Amino acid sequence: MDAVLSVLKEFDRMPNNKNFPDKCFVERSLDLYGYLTLFVFVRPDTRGKFLLTTDKRERFMPTEEPNNGLLFARIPKLKSLTTKLWQLGVPSKIIFAVADNSYELYRGPIEGIVLDTVLMDERRKLYAANLTKRLARDFPQLMEVFSLGLNRVGLFSEDLVIPEDVLAQEIAFQREFVYSQFYDKQSPTDSIIEQIVRGKCRAYEEQGLLIEAADAILIGTEGADELESWRQRTIMLKLGGAKFPVVYPYIRKENLSTGRE
Repeated sequence: MDAVLSVLKEFDRMPNNKNFPDKCFVERSLDLYGYLTLFVFVRPDTRGKFLLTTDKRERFMPTEEPNNGLLFARIPKLKSLTTKLWQLGVPSKIIFAVADNSYELYRGPIEGIVLDTVLMDERRKLYAANLTKRLARDFPQLMEVFSLGLNRVGLFSEDLVIPEDVLAQEIAFQREFVYSQFYDKQSPTDSIIEQIVRGKCRAYEEQGLLIEAADAILIGTEGADELESWRQRTIMLKLGGAKFPVVYPYIRKENLSTGRE
C-alpha cells in the first residue's frame, strides 16, 4: 500500500492536501474491486454564441471535443499515473464524467433560456460516443465515459448551507471569468449570479455524491492560478457531506513556486 500511495503522492501537487487518499481507502478499494477508480470531470467545449440564437440553441452542446482542447492536453499525465500503478500490479478504472447538463440545471432557468432536451440528448450521445472512441486509444481497459445529462444527474435536494466565503468567491469567478470567456456577454447583476451560484453548488454536491458512490479518487482538474481556486471546487463538491479523496496533478509549478494561496 505504501508504494501505491507513493505513486499517488508523486502526482499530487497540492501542498498539505487534506483530501489525499489514505491507506485504508486504497486497501478497501482493492479488496472490494481489485482496482482503484479514478474520477475525472470533463467540461465540454460549449459554444455560448448559439444561446443568443432562436433556432440553433442546442448547438451550444458540441458533438465532439476539439483536438486542441484542454482535456487531451492532460491525457499524457493521466496515462503516466495509470501506467505507474499498473507497474505495481494495481489496475485502475477511469470514469470520465461529462458535465454536459450544467446550463440546463442552474443557469438556463435563471436566464430564461430553455433547451430542447431531446435535441440535447442527441448531441450528448454523439459527444460521449466520440469521446469514448478517442479515449479508448490511451485507456484500452477499465474506462467509462459517463454523461451526467443522459443519466439525469440533477441537483442536491436536501438542505445545503453554503459558507459566505465560498459564495462570494464563486460570484466573483462567474462575473470576472465565466461570462466573458464562455458566454460572450456581459455578466448580469450579482443577485442573478448568486441564484446561479446557489444552483451550481447544488449541482456540484450531487456530483460529489456520485464520486462517493463510485468509491473513487477525484482527479482534480478545475482551478486557476491561486491554489484556493482548486480547493474551492472540492469544497463545493463536499458541501452536503460527500466523502471522497482527491489528487491534484494539474496545478502548475509556477503557482507553487510563487507561494500564491
